[in-house]
Formats: sequence, C-alpha cells, structure tokens
Amino acid sequence: MTSRCAGVIDPTLKRSSQWRTATQPGLADVRVRSAVLHQLLNLYPNFAFARDEVSILIETPEKTFAEYVAHARAAATGRAVHHLFTGYLVAKDGEISLLRESFNPLAMAQAQLPNGVAEIGPPGDEVHAF
Repeated sequence: MTSRCAGVIDPTLKRSSQWRTATQPGLADVRVRSAVLHQLLNLYPNFAFARDEVSILIETPEKTFAEYVAHARAAATGRAVHHLFTGYLVAKDGEISLLRESFNPLAMAQAQLPNGVAEIGPPGDEVHAF
C-alpha cells in the first residue's frame, strides 16, 4: 500500500489494534484495497480522515466498530463533502473474517455530479438498498 493510500486510513489505524492488523500484508488482498483507495483519491484528491473525528465505539480482541469523518473536495465539481463512515471488523486468528463499511451515497452523488442527485433520475417501481 502506498504511503498516500496509507495516509487516508492512518488515523483509524493508530487508534485500534484491529484496524492496524487489517493493513498488514497477507491478511487481506492489499492490491484490491490499494486500488480502491487510489480510485477514492482520484475522486477526492485531498481525502483524509480527520484525526479528531475518529470514534472507536466497540473494541474487543475479536471485534471493532468505529465511526470516522472525512472532509474532502470532489475533483469533478470542486464541491466540499463531509462524509461519516462506519466500519465493523471481525478478526479471527489474526485475520479479517468480516469487514463492513458504510457511507452516505447521497452525499457522494451531491458532491460528484454536476447537478447533484437530480442527474440520477426518478426511481423505478423498486428501490433496493442492498
């Protein structure tokens, strides 16, 4: 993982042994995580988590749940966006067995698309959130 990518997630890693373990080579596909972070940095070149806005809400030897805030500017529109992420990590025998993260895709659309969510159009007869 490049230092630029590592800098995106660094505040969380310093505060939780589970998150720190999650970045060690061999515990997950480092190339995939690195590609995702590079794409994120293409969308938001100044993306970083705010050190003082990381909250570890649950931390046990096997589980960690955290909320973390990122403030960034969308490359496509120049709009500032303020994301609240949540992350849930379960580790077993020193390896990640489950990792779930969430954010608000509506905020991302508002920041990235020139006309915000108006560009998405009206929904069909079914709307899925999964």
